Amino acid sequence: MKLIIVIYMKLLLPVTLFVCSSTWAEPFGTQQNNATETLSVYPQTSFSELVDEYQTNIEEIESTKGVYGEDLSQQLFSLGLAYQQKGKHGKAIKTLTRSLHLKRINNGLYSTSILPILDTLINSLAEKEQWDSVNNRYGYLKWLYEQNYNEEDIETFFLKMKMANWYLKSYNLKRQKEPIVDLVNSYKAYEQALKIAIKKYGSTDLRVLAPLHEFILVNYLIATSNHIQPVINVDSEGNLIKTTSLLGMQLASLKYKSLRLGISLFNQEMEIYLNQPIINYLFVTRTKLKLADWYLMYGKRETALNLYQAAYHYLKDHSEITKEFSELFSLPVALPNFPNILIKTNVLPSDLISATDANYIHASIDVTRYGNVKNINFVSSNPTNNAMTTKTFKFLKQIKFRPKIVEGKVISAEEVHLQIFQ
Repeated sequence: MKLIIVIYMKLLLPVTLFVCSSTWAEPFGTQQNNATETLSVYPQTSFSELVDEYQTNIEEIESTKGVYGEDLSQQLFSLGLAYQQKGKHGKAIKTLTRSLHLKRINNGLYSTSILPILDTLINSLAEKEQWDSVNNRYGYLKWLYEQNYNEEDIETFFLKMKMANWYLKSYNLKRQKEPIVDLVNSYKAYEQALKIAIKKYGSTDLRVLAPLHEFILVNYLIATSNHIQPVINVDSEGNLIKTTSLLGMQLASLKYKSLRLGISLFNQEMEIYLNQPIINYLFVTRTKLKLADWYLMYGKRETALNLYQAAYHYLKDHSEITKEFSELFSLPVALPNFPNILIKTNVLPSDLISATDANYIHASIDVTRYGNVKNINFVSSNPTNNAMTTKTFKFLKQIKFRPKIVEGKVISAEEVHLQIFQ
């Protein structure tokens, strides 16, 4: 059975924006967990019966304690969460907004009891793609945290991760006139989150990996982002003057540091794996390969090749040659190959690939030992589309591959089959 490499041509940002269960468990999980438990207490209860029960409770509280009754916010929150879990996000937004309003009245503007409601509301606003409202709610979330926690508090770590994820999503959406503003803000927030995690948990704790991986991704996006256009001014004599904006200088500085920063972050990742009670040599090797990839993407070809060979021999010296070991080196890998970016290279059976209805091009390429693409041939496509073929050709000429490694030697690979999805 022929094996084909699968590539997604569009560089999408797979930002996990709205995860309540794990990301926010420490700062304010209790109230949301209680609401979730309420939904599962009666597994035989239908959704409509559950909604009727919440609405009856709400009406009873309103009749006995008034429309600002202290228990009303919790019932509205549970009802809003039920709507959200059922996909009725319009109703969830309306219900959660009222719950949030009542919570602020009864508990005060600074109360952390507002946080789970606010977070759940952001989820539904995002589902409805009301991005300006999402941004405004994140602004409120940031303000609320600043009133309750210090910079060194672990709660601030969760905020930084949340805000960084949102900035990254906003950058991908191109919400702002200068999207790079969001990317720079994401960079800063992940950098701060990483520092807090290291201070809280220690530099070799596995919990440091989450902000570390995200910071690696944003550093890559900074390195490959377009330069900001210069600011054009007119002097007193009518001459045009080009000047670099403060944001442009900031971006240029981050770009300049990106190579060294990437090397440092990958070495830091390796140190984490190497300092565990039981070392996972496959994880260490993958990080060594990512470090080699990083040098290759920056044009440091000989350094990259030496590191590829070192990674192979490291794993061979510490592990048996398994199927997973073999697949790690036997085929070229499209770069960047980060765990949190949707430009992946996977090996799948060709009959599984051909069963999809997605738009794709089946191509054959040669990959040199330096990761460059040569001899591009198009085998088939679905549908036949000249514009897509042209776009794919340009894409393949620009992309770098991790080269094939056999017995520790970096070699060229011929007739590598790709299934490129758009």
